[in-house]
Amino acid sequence: MEPAFVWRESGKPLRKINPSIPYQVSNPNLPVIGSLVYCKSDALDHTATEEGVYHSQFREQTQTVCSLRKDKQQQFENRTPKTPKILCFTCPPSFPEDGECEKKLESRLFLRTTMDPRRTGEDLSVRWYNFSSQYFSHDDVSSSFCAVVMACFLNNRKTTSISIPNVEKNDNVFVYEIMVQIADIKWTVNHRYNDFVELHDKLVSDHGVNKDILPPKKVLGNKEPAFLEKRRAALEIYLQNIVNFLQRAMPRDLATFLDFHRYDILYLLQDCALHFFTKGDSLLQMSRHFTFSPLMLHAVSERLKQPCPPLEILDKRLDFSHVLDFCCQLTSITIRGSNIPVGTSNIVPNTLPLELSVFKTIEKLHLVDMLVSKIYSVGVMRDTVVSLNVNKVGLEKLAHVLLCDVLHKDVLYSGEMHNWKKVVEADFSDNNLEEIDEAVRLLPNIECLVLNNNKISALNNLTSLPHLIRLCLASNRFVEAEDLHTKLGQIVHIDLSQNNISSLRGFSKLYSLESLDLTSNQVLDTPEITHLCTLPCLENLILMGNPVAIIVDYRVKVLEHFGNRAGEICLDNEKPSQKELDTVAVLQAIRIVKEGRTPTFGPDAPLFPYNS
Repeated sequence: MEPAFVWRESGKPLRKINPSIPYQVSNPNLPVIGSLVYCKSDALDHTATEEGVYHSQFREQTQTVCSLRKDKQQQFENRTPKTPKILCFTCPPSFPEDGECEKKLESRLFLRTTMDPRRTGEDLSVRWYNFSSQYFSHDDVSSSFCAVVMACFLNNRKTTSISIPNVEKNDNVFVYEIMVQIADIKWTVNHRYNDFVELHDKLVSDHGVNKDILPPKKVLGNKEPAFLEKRRAALEIYLQNIVNFLQRAMPRDLATFLDFHRYDILYLLQDCALHFFTKGDSLLQMSRHFTFSPLMLHAVSERLKQPCPPLEILDKRLDFSHVLDFCCQLTSITIRGSNIPVGTSNIVPNTLPLELSVFKTIEKLHLVDMLVSKIYSVGVMRDTVVSLNVNKVGLEKLAHVLLCDVLHKDVLYSGEMHNWKKVVEADFSDNNLEEIDEAVRLLPNIECLVLNNNKISALNNLTSLPHLIRLCLASNRFVEAEDLHTKLGQIVHIDLSQNNISSLRGFSKLYSLESLDLTSNQVLDTPEITHLCTLPCLENLILMGNPVAIIVDYRVKVLEHFGNRAGEICLDNEKPSQKELDTVAVLQAIRIVKEGRTPTFGPDAPLFPYNS
């Protein structure tokens, strides 16, 4: 059996995934066709399929089908004609009591046609769909397909309204402001009358719309207020009728005219599919990185919930599989959120829930300006991500992102399955972290941890990171740094710039430390340097911005404390000059004499610098 989790619009399964719910209405013996059957009301009886079968001819049959019991289903299928011009119905697995379904059918009927992946030709197939909630709970495909946070016309035909409330003058041209509302989502789009004419011509030629229903042109007096108001009202009625007439198979031209491709889940994905179909290969050749918005990922996430295509797509360039194929080849993504509504709509990107299971080979993940609480699945990223950046998301605890798809966010009850196994560098800068919580142990192989611009005042929970060699804590709230050797392992680089540290005693036993950045702290005197001069591996020291840096001959006095290693120290990103080294040697000799010892002179004397 073919998997029913993710299907291409072409009918071919994207990948082998065990389905949780079988597609019970699949029937390989059904004849197929690739167009919709309009059966909304008697007004649309004339919109038959290409085979010439009218809705009035099969209404009685559909009512009969809905009233059948399970024990009558096989009998009905056996006597159903097998000719292409007769509708074949696949009945649902169970039916309501006699009489109940017939009453609901009149207003809730939804038949759809689909291209069967196992058959070819122009045979006609109409399949029952949407028995999800009390049989005919609504006339749409699935109540779970779209949340109220984003538009979905397919699910909300009855709650969709189109109006033209205003006519505006822009650059001596009159434009009509169209208000579109689908359930709770609404937006506006502006069009000139000429745009209506172009749309109407396409609908007449491609979709059988009556060519006389569009308000006619007027050469003289077309800018008078009375005429504009009359045309506004007429265009509003025109749009309402067109949308009602074509609601079962919204043409792409009409959807684009109403900006569905910007705010509606299905049409946004079709637009993305077309983009990736035409430019995907060139984009991947230039870079395996792509920046997504929560809006697009929400649409992808909702579409993945459907086991089969909600609409038959005749143009295979709009196939959802193009989006999936592109996403599966990326190795780096950025998700950039926003609290600003999208376009003219009331859709706020950061309110949209999303998942990341569509990405299979991501090595670098960057989250910016979004709510990590809206991510309800990270898919396989815990096994693939090497670099994790989470910036400007208002993060208060590391657990909120490392366990974003876990309900209780409790590290004590999380197993190894929640470890980010391959992450070697992580950046949680520009957040609201007040501590390094226990969730940091979910990064067991981390080598570089960046926590700049937070509210951290102490080091905790870092002893569980044996591979950590680089720690950046700039612009936090550190006042003291005591006994760091008991809180850090074999650390090599520490950045504590722009804090309020005054004592360097806590660094005195970090024997593996090679680089220390203490820019803009509160180190007052050069004697504090004595706590650093015993570090055998220290090569880079930055003290600029501290009170000690304004002392006369500050560089020479600091380098003097390193004795024989003065020439090896790069102070404030600058190697000591020969003149500074000569001065250091003289000061060292004077200090030795004061201590009652005899300085050693000669080319091999350790107290005197050598020519580099």
